[in-house]
Amino acid sequence: MHKDPSFINFMPNPLAPMRIFCFPYAGGSAAIYSDWAKDLPFLEVIAIQLPGRGSRLTEPLVDSIEHMANELSKTILPLLDKPFIFFGHSNGATLCYEVAKRLQYRISNVQPEQNISYYQQNERFI
Repeated sequence: MHKDPSFINFMPNPLAPMRIFCFPYAGGSAAIYSDWAKDLPFLEVIAIQLPGRGSRLTEPLVDSIEHMANELSKTILPLLDKPFIFFGHSNGATLCYEVAKRLQYRISNVQPEQNISYYQQNERFI
């Protein structure tokens, strides 16, 4: 597993046939997905940890969804070696959509198996 602090794997499952990348809501951390690996043993659960959140609390916050999507779409590439799903909750849905869009532009044959999103219009990405 590659060691970028943006990607938290609470329970490595290298034999899983597919990965799910979980993008938290605005202000949330990867910790909200810590139990998912137990509940989804057939997937390898990778939670996204944004700067200024959780284990990256000392890093400066990123105030641009475009900048964060650009960075994640580059650093996630080594983890796309098997089929994958993107899941985003609220503003995490917007971020995962933007990452998927950049990946499709960057690498034409890379597409998530599923892009599952929940978005509430009144929230802002911070």
